[in-house]
Amino acid sequence: MPDPQQPGPDQPGPDQPDGSPSSNPYGNPYGQQPGPYSSSYPGQQPGSYPGPYPGGHPGQPYPQGYPQAYPTAYPQIGGPQAPDPRRQRRQKTMAAWALGLGVLPLCGVGWFVSVGLAITVLVGRARGAARGMAIGALVASTVWLLVAVGGLAWLVVDQVSGPERGDDGQVTRAEDTTLSFLREGDCFSDLGDSDTVDEVRVIPCDEPHQLEVVGIVDIAEGGEDYPGARASQRRSDAACIDAFEAYTGEDYDYSPWGEYTLWPGRSSWESGDSTAFCTAGDPSGDEVTGRLADGSAVAATTT
Repeated sequence: MPDPQQPGPDQPGPDQPDGSPSSNPYGNPYGQQPGPYSSSYPGQQPGSYPGPYPGGHPGQPYPQGYPQAYPTAYPQIGGPQAPDPRRQRRQKTMAAWALGLGVLPLCGVGWFVSVGLAITVLVGRARGAARGMAIGALVASTVWLLVAVGGLAWLVVDQVSGPERGDDGQVTRAEDTTLSFLREGDCFSDLGDSDTVDEVRVIPCDEPHQLEVVGIVDIAEGGEDYPGARASQRRSDAACIDAFEAYTGEDYDYSPWGEYTLWPGRSSWESGDSTAFCTAGDPSGDEVTGRLADGSAVAATTT
């Protein structure tokens, strides 16, 4: 008895009617036989599957015009910011102090404080009134600096050049000077009340004055050390008596004029200055006009 044949893939099974599709589970019915579910979305051709990409399948670019999830431009850090009121008040206060100290500097420290505050305000990019006051403080401080430098230069020149003199070497106007600029024949006043004399006021001899320089002598004996106050004074007096008689042509013992000696102290001696200044004037201390050298000197109260 022949074996029963198994139905083929295209043959209906025993329980299938003729013309029905095969129920073979090993077949490949996908895309070949219509199933209960549609294989395409509306508007799509049958047999094509939608992919996750808007373009239809991988590899195609995104369509243009879609909104971006993030902005393409970000705000820049450090851009214009609203001014800080507290910082503005602080800058304005500093600028006011700088201007005040710059216009009326109380001392050298005040000048430096003024310049420092002004520079701090300007470096901090202050605006408005604070900036204006800071600039004004710098201008005022610069003016004061120029005035100070000019005054110092004038003093240095004056100290180096000494008093103003005419062609004959005589003082032409009254001014203060140090003893080192005194010359024989100069007239001066204002010795002061101190035990030491560093400066005097030279005066033209035809104007009232106290003393006249009759001699300038060095009392050091070689390169000796300071001999002491009494020895220095004793040597100066002896040398100045001789200088007086040589200058006036009079015997000191019979002269109506008195001799006054400015003798060197320890500090002058140790600095290398052993000079004694021999002067003469009215013994009572009254002022004199004229010169002892030519005999024209008289008491100022009788002129």
